[in-house]
Amino acid sequence: MAPASSSSHLPKPPQSKEETLARMEQATTKVQASRSTQQPLPQSPYSTADKVRVVEEGLNEKFIVRIIKTEFAGDGGTIGFMPEGATTATYWTTTYTQLEHADKNAELIAQSLGLDYDPTVEYTLLLIDQEQANANGDMVSLIPT
Repeated sequence: MAPASSSSHLPKPPQSKEETLARMEQATTKVQASRSTQQPLPQSPYSTADKVRVVEEGLNEKFIVRIIKTEFAGDGGTIGFMPEGATTATYWTTTYTQLEHADKNAELIAQSLGLDYDPTVEYTLLLIDQEQANANGDMVSLIPT
């Protein structure tokens, strides 16, 4: 058995948008299979120790994700709150692999992140390429694990 500090049991981060989208489809299939057979839904492979390690060692994933209410998913140039006169948007995200098990389902994602979910609201999942985002502007992403 690997020690608690080992990350060998965690999924390898996807390296391309295409790989990420393919893995999302695989997650959808797993969630649908669990629901159709009334089995427990897939759970995150990240333990508390794994999340502490992410905080201590920093982020090492190309793709991060965020859900927002669709009403705020316009082309205003930011995906988070931008105070008047600010040049940097700050927002909460998480690594793709920490949410991969939750499919693209806003309710499952909200549960995984400890967020309130409103079934009457439409949500949008944002897939963010950190390298591209950093190259295109000032970005500060807080990952609460």
